[in-house]
Amino acid sequence: MRNVQIATVGERPEPIKEGINAYRVDDLYLLHDQKTKNKASEIKKLAIALNIQCTMVEIVQFDMEDIFLNIIRIAKKNQNHNIMINVTGGTKIMSNAAFIAGYLLHATVFYVQKDEEKKGIPLEKRIYELPVPRVQIEDLDDKQINILKFLLENDGKLEKGTTSLSKGLNIAPQLVSYHIIKMENGKLLKTEKIGRDNHISLTSAGRFLARYLEEK
Repeated sequence: MRNVQIATVGERPEPIKEGINAYRVDDLYLLHDQKTKNKASEIKKLAIALNIQCTMVEIVQFDMEDIFLNIIRIAKKNQNHNIMINVTGGTKIMSNAAFIAGYLLHATVFYVQKDEEKKGIPLEKRIYELPVPRVQIEDLDDKQINILKFLLENDGKLEKGTTSLSKGLNIAPQLVSYHIIKMENGKLLKTEKIGRDNHISLTSAGRFLARYLEEK
């Protein structure tokens, strides 16, 4: 499976350069307009030097549908690969269209925060993956909703995850494990095995969804 990164190009090439430094990238697609064509060409030269396949795609800067469709078509060409979308560059319309496409594609969507005061903040601390769940609310059953709410009530994490959820929600451990796998695949939870304990925590997407459910 190849790692395909799609990036919206603005006046500053740095966020895209940092995006390809933050993740392993095999194929890079640069969405640019007439004004940012030269910036895209500059980035393409860097990508080629890094042995990254790079394609420039001209879009209509203020046409959300055009931007959206270009991303969908790129994803369709790469449907068996891992899709990432860097929404940092370009206009707000470009970023919003890219985010909507990423949401529908269940892609990894990320933003690179600028080191405004040149404090030397490490790149990994300036990469923010936006909460894009791979499941819709209506696809969650009652047990999965209760798991989200229970985790939120416990600061979003449990050290003895399966055991705590089983006791707290009165669900058989085997059934808890089944739901955890499904929810982790849906990018709502993440798990980590530490010793004998299975630590479970909400992802950003899971936390947002849990907050939404809490307010309903």
